Amino acid sequence: MDPFDILGIPRSASEEEIKTAYRKLARRYHPDGNADPEAYEKMRRINEAYELIKQMKKNQGEDVEDWEFYDFSYRNSHGMEEYQRGSIFQRPMFRWIVLLLMIGSMLLTTFFAAFMKAGF
Repeated sequence: MDPFDILGIPRSASEEEIKTAYRKLARRYHPDGNADPEAYEKMRRINEAYELIKQMKKNQGEDVEDWEFYDFSYRNSHGMEEYQRGSIFQRPMFRWIVLLLMIGSMLLTTFFAAFMKAGF
């Protein structure tokens, strides 16, 4: 869902309007002051939307009309792809870590099998 819709503000909202909307929703849905069982989940979505909007305003200035909210990746000023809140599986470093863990486990299994075959 669009983070602007979650906070109930237009895309052209100023930083002050964003803060005001966030604080109003935070007071209303904070789990400490709301007995609703879904208050925690609502507050989590509000926090994520607020953080995403702050990050977008910081990185892209006030022009956020072209952002696609279902895809949290974007290209920075150097043409490199960065991730806002994408899955860890999308990050290239994760793929290398998985590959190294697989190779390490195969080597360990081979070593252990040879060790057991030698009679230790």
